[in-house]
Formats: sequence, structure tokens, C-alpha cells
Amino acid sequence: MSVFAGQNISIEKGNQNTLAVGNGLKIEGPNMGTAVLGRNVYTNAMGLHYGGGDRVSAKEGNQQGGLMIFANATTFTAAGNVLEMVLGNDTITRLEIQDETAIVCSYILHASDAVGLFIYETGSFYLDKTGGVTLASTPVVLSADDSGTALTLAFSIDTATNTAQHRFKVTSGGAGFPHAAVRVVLSVNYNQIR
Repeated sequence: MSVFAGQNISIEKGNQNTLAVGNGLKIEGPNMGTAVLGRNVYTNAMGLHYGGGDRVSAKEGNQQGGLMIFANATTFTAAGNVLEMVLGNDTITRLEIQDETAIVCSYILHASDAVGLFIYETGSFYLDKTGGVTLASTPVVLSADDSGTALTLAFSIDTATNTAQHRFKVTSGGAGFPHAAVRVVLSVNYNQIR
């Protein structure tokens, strides 16, 4: 069941369990369970997105913020294993922002298994898309800790595999392999200007 209240709401078919309250709201792509609130919000990514109106420009989503959760799990068998974190369960989705978009993000990266391993870090990064090509800053780590495990994870943002997308990845390092059933969750709180 979805809930819609407001004006000028455009939700692409197939987005069940969606909340849209406000004016000038738009969801594209397979993003079931997404919430859009406020005024002038555009998204093609699952999450919570809220709009602040259209004071700075008339572009969709020109002054909005939100929260997106990326996740995945694997067994790290050696140093150098790469795990990509994605949005959603029903359809694997990568972040593909609109052209002429600048986003500043704060993040929490958390990894854990069933036997006491934990790794977390907080930080920030910048995303941009101009002329159909993405760029990203190197994530700046603000704080980090772990359970004393031999496993390390290096967080990176890949814009080379597909220049229209931002792909969030961790690469394993350290020792003591294999590290089984490691779950990794990346929470991205963002502020967007278009």
C-alpha cells in the first residue's frame, strides 16, 4: 500500500509501499519503499528524500536532502577482494544522479559478522555529474574504530566502471582470511544542489 498526499506527484509504476507527501514530487525507476516529502523532490534511488522548494532554480530536486542505505555481504577470502554496496533488495540499483548535480555527503560505514567482528568509520565525500560524466572526491575519514580484527576495509567510490554512475565499494586488506559472512552497510546522508 502506498500513501500519496499533495499536488503534482509523479510515481513511476511498480513502486509499491511508497510515501509521497508534498508538492512537485517525482520517483523514477524501481524504488519500492521510497519516501519523498516536501516540495520539489526528484529521485531515482531508494531512500528517504526531502525537498526544500525551488528558490535557487526550477530544476527538479534543486535543493533537497535525504538518506540512502547501500548494503551487501560476502566472505572475504583474501586481501584485495572487492565488495560493491547497492541499493534495494528487489532490484539491484546503483546511484545514477541527474546531470548538473552537486551533492555533499556524510556517511557511516559499518561492517560486522556473527562472531564479534566490527568495523566502522564516519566521514564525508562529494559527488558531481556534469555533461553526463560523474566525479567523486576521495572519502575523508572523520572517525574510525574496530574490534581489533585483522580484517581492514578501504572504502572507495568508483566512477570509472560506468561514467554515468557512482559505485560504492570496499576492498579487503589485513590478514586472518577467510572472514566469513561479513555484512557491510553504508548510510549516506546527502545535501543536493542542481
